[in-house]
Amino acid sequence: MGKKTSDEDTSLAEAFIHFQMQVKSKEIEEFKEDIAQLEGGKQKLIELRDHLREEQKGHITVLRKQAKEQERKLEQRGEVNKEQVEDALHQNLELSRNKEKELAELNQGLKCLVEQVLALQAEKEIWLQYKHVGRHKDKERIDHLKDEHAGLQKNFEEMAENINRSLEVTFNEIDKKKVQLMDDKKQLASERAIKLLDKNTRQEIKENVWLKKEVGVYKMEVSIMEEAVQKLEEENLKLTGDLFTQRLEDLQISRNVFLTQAAGLGPSDSLTLEETFIKKDPTAVQVRGHMAVVQAAVDGAVTQAESGDRGCSGGYPGAMSEEGWPQDLGPLLYGSQIHLKETMHLGSLEQKLLSVVGQAMPLHTASPDAHCSGGNDWPVTVHIIRNRFQ
Repeated sequence: MGKKTSDEDTSLAEAFIHFQMQVKSKEIEEFKEDIAQLEGGKQKLIELRDHLREEQKGHITVLRKQAKEQERKLEQRGEVNKEQVEDALHQNLELSRNKEKELAELNQGLKCLVEQVLALQAEKEIWLQYKHVGRHKDKERIDHLKDEHAGLQKNFEEMAENINRSLEVTFNEIDKKKVQLMDDKKQLASERAIKLLDKNTRQEIKENVWLKKEVGVYKMEVSIMEEAVQKLEEENLKLTGDLFTQRLEDLQISRNVFLTQAAGLGPSDSLTLEETFIKKDPTAVQVRGHMAVVQAAVDGAVTQAESGDRGCSGGYPGAMSEEGWPQDLGPLLYGSQIHLKETMHLGSLEQKLLSVVGQAMPLHTASPDAHCSGGNDWPVTVHIIRNRFQ
């Protein structure tokens, strides 16, 4: 394992060194190209300088030839004007000086170009170094600054939310304090106004305040009592219904008895009352829970039909239809409404039907001294109010 790790480290180091060598070789090639370009420019400038020197030499030779020709002409003429000669010499000197100045300027320009090339080369090295090293540092710095900016923005938003919440809390506290101060001021003003009133009026105001409090307590107690009474009534109704249902089940009289004996049908043609209702109205299946009451009414009609109504024509009032059903089943379903309070005989069963008679009664009995108000009933107390309404 140690050899493998050392080999991997050496391979990585060699690869890194090879990469650096490639980068340096590329930089050297670029520098060589730049140097070749600069040398080409330098060679062009040298050629230009040589060309200018040759031109200068040519101009000098031409000037010398011209001077010689002029001297010859002067010699030939024999008369030479000193002023013209001095002017010609002066012009020749000026031309030579101008050429020297131009040559010096060209040399100076070449030096400036060399300096510019060196400066550009140094700037190029700086930019290459920034490209390989400084750019990543600046990128990290920019990312760090962005993160700091995001954190500052988040902190600023949190601070703004906290400030808004604190402002809302302070505004609410100010409103509460304002309402409390206004209530205190109103209470103080009312107390001061009460102090200015006479004794009887102040007593009446105090009793009015006390009565308001007692009325609130009484309303609360009344609501509690009403809920309790409602629950008791519901339980009573439920128990009464259960008892009524149990008593009806104890009678053990089937619906076939009513259909065979009261309606005049045969045993094979008899149907239960519930099936008859379902055939006539399919929606009656949803109200099967209320069929016990209908069964009780039918059983009562059967008992009345067996006991007292058999002496009439056909045994039942009302005309019969073609199928054997009586057209008016009211007396059969609800009875004759005459012998409701008499004992109903069920034939061999000898059992009585359950009869429920309702009577309106007050929830609370009035006390004999409920409407009597004596001199000792003032001021009104909770005990007096309870005695009044019990």
